[in-house]
Amino acid sequence: MDVVTLAKRFVNSCGINWPVREIFRTEKAQEAVYDPKRKEFRVNTEKIFLQANLLEMPMEDYLVLVLCHKIGQYLDPDYEEAARNIHKMFRFLQEFAGIESELLEAVMQREQRAENFGEQFVPARLLAAYHNVEQKNLCLAKQRTEIEIIEFKQKCRRMAVSDADKEYYGME
Repeated sequence: MDVVTLAKRFVNSCGINWPVREIFRTEKAQEAVYDPKRKEFRVNTEKIFLQANLLEMPMEDYLVLVLCHKIGQYLDPDYEEAARNIHKMFRFLQEFAGIESELLEAVMQREQRAENFGEQFVPARLLAAYHNVEQKNLCLAKQRTEIEIIEFKQKCRRMAVSDADKEYYGME
């Protein structure tokens, strides 16, 4: 059975009747995505297989662990507001020095809440593995956020240089 079908079955078994679609290469490189705007979950088949293999666990079990976290995001009543606040912090990162630590803390809290909400769906036999995967997820979320902050700062610097060049050459 394919990953998307397995994911649909698991999500439905948790009482959530949202569609599950496959992530395509042009989207984020995460194993799965909870998209409240589209009211759907998306899974990255390649990433699921790769990570399950790296963790030396059955793909089906790893998929369940990943989906439990995404369901945790779905159940978190503060998730969307936290996501909006994080987005705002990224937008204003260049203007407010020191916001990086606040942004990082907000991301980590959001991920921890998703883990806590998702834990209720984890089969007992996978609970230890879930906590192990979630610890790795927290580390990856931190690294991903730190990288996004650096990339954002670089983009802002390029834009500032570009604006300065335009002003210097009288192009505005």
